[in-house]
Amino acid sequence: MISFNNADKMEKDIAMSFMNIARGKNYRKISVAEIMAPLSATRQAFYYYFENIDELINWINIQALEIPFTIFFETKNLAQSYEAALKLYIDNSDFFRNVISYMGKGPFEKSMYDQFLKGMIEHIGIRRFSEDEIFAACIYLKGVVDYYLNIIEGNTECDPPKVSEQMCKALPQNLIKYYDYEHFEVYPKNGRFR
Repeated sequence: MISFNNADKMEKDIAMSFMNIARGKNYRKISVAEIMAPLSATRQAFYYYFENIDELINWINIQALEIPFTIFFETKNLAQSYEAALKLYIDNSDFFRNVISYMGKGPFEKSMYDQFLKGMIEHIGIRRFSEDEIFAACIYLKGVVDYYLNIIEGNTECDPPKVSEQMCKALPQNLIKYYDYEHFEVYPKNGRFR
């Protein structure tokens, strides 16, 4: 389940109402009034929090990644963070698959990629990145996001612990130094594969 820990109660209620409706209905056919009806709230309440349904979808995707990012920033365990994100997207794949069918793969992919890149920059610090490291991070994260999208779309079978470990092993060599080896169990201290 997606955590809405830092959300206002009404934001959370709007998101939950939308997700419940959207699991089985095409987004193009969902109205703001329909989202707000179970909450006994007006359309104006929706627009107080969100400009439109697309903004709500983006907000839900950002919230979806809150738990995996929290795991990483608290434990520095990248594999555990990836595993939590994989499980979250698998558990909510019907919802996210419907999001992709509504928005198209591009906007959803960009939203997810932006969140992953923001998390990596927050961890490493933008001033520490060399030009080669930024390039490596962008290419790596494009691959990670594409893999997540294939899982959401049902194109790839997924064993979250195994895939998480593989994603860590795929981390470019010039980025490994930014991860705490004490918690980054996939690599030994010398940065070489087991």
